[in-house]
Amino acid sequence: MASTIGNAYVEATQHPFQGRIYYETGELRYEGGCVQPAGDSIMPCGIGIEYYRDGTLKKQGLFQRRGLVCGRIYYPSGTLRFEGYCVEPAGYGPAYPKSGAFYGEDGTLLYQGDFRCTSGGVGYPKVIVPEGFGSLS
Repeated sequence: MASTIGNAYVEATQHPFQGRIYYETGELRYEGGCVQPAGDSIMPCGIGIEYYRDGTLKKQGLFQRRGLVCGRIYYPSGTLRFEGYCVEPAGYGPAYPKSGAFYGEDGTLLYQGDFRCTSGGVGYPKVIVPEGFGSLS
């Protein structure tokens, strides 16, 4: 019987390693704890750092297959955007903020507390509270 990606990922977490993941154009995308599920590519799993294509820090903290679980998210400028906890959606898409602090590009604290998200047609999460949080990509 074939494993689903979920089962294969869980099995792979028994053998984590320090690794790197690159954008298809060669720039470093992620470095830190990784796993490689059977028949799939390397995925984040553990403490790590994700970068924008230009090398600027994008996310930092504890990762799982769909993204950040706990840590920080940065604007493309390198300024702190979010610090807190994220959860994996029931549907499609990346992990999304559950609770924490949201900062403006100028470093001003704009919101602190629980975040609220809705799901699109295929379950892709969208932050609705706080307003102005923007895209999860």
